[in-house]
Amino acid sequence: AATYYTNLPNTWQPYTLVAGLLLVPALVWIVLKPLLISHKQGQQHHEQLIKLRRDPDLFLALVRQQAPMLSVTPDMRPVWLGNPDAAHTITMVTNPYCSPCARKHKELKALLSNTDDVNVQVVFSFDGPTGRKTQVALHLMALPQNGPAQTALAEWYSREAPDYARWAAAYPLAGAAPNAELVVYANQEWSEQTNIDATPTLFIDGLRVPPQYTLPDALRMIRYMASTQPQTI
Repeated sequence: AATYYTNLPNTWQPYTLVAGLLLVPALVWIVLKPLLISHKQGQQHHEQLIKLRRDPDLFLALVRQQAPMLSVTPDMRPVWLGNPDAAHTITMVTNPYCSPCARKHKELKALLSNTDDVNVQVVFSFDGPTGRKTQVALHLMALPQNGPAQTALAEWYSREAPDYARWAAAYPLAGAAPNAELVVYANQEWSEQTNIDATPTLFIDGLRVPPQYTLPDALRMIRYMASTQPQTI
């Protein structure tokens, strides 16, 4: 019978190379396994969170924990945006010198451009009869509410550092500004009784938007509840 001889290497380097190649997949798996498990758990938690946020009972429970919104009265002189006959009304309490309010106003404008079943009433926070917030708000209230006031408000919030004098010159008053003391009193009373402690604060159909929800998510829940559980709204 023929005898075959295999010449094995007499140095350790080839064996180290082979062992390394065999160990690499195991080492890679050791590193990747916890990452993959963590990713899967993260996906599961995300899916559970989405389910919770789409639960109308949870949404309603969170809404009922919030302070209720009092009706906005005509003497508060809100500025209206969007379709006046819309089924749903978003109320935004805003501050003319508030950067988050400016971003929220842009979000609302985008929302209004994509739907006709929502309108927005803008309620202002004031800083006394002669404060700079009051100055801007009273100016907006004195502009015609069928276009100029809405355009002026969008223009104001579009600037990073708005200049009142230049802005006011571009949007001259159509008439006398409303009585500052009466408007300030009406808005401050409303804000105090509605527990407004920050701007922007948002309500949909009088329900305060819980901090756990984005505006589109909250609006989706309100629409759903209005169509299926009108007695609870």
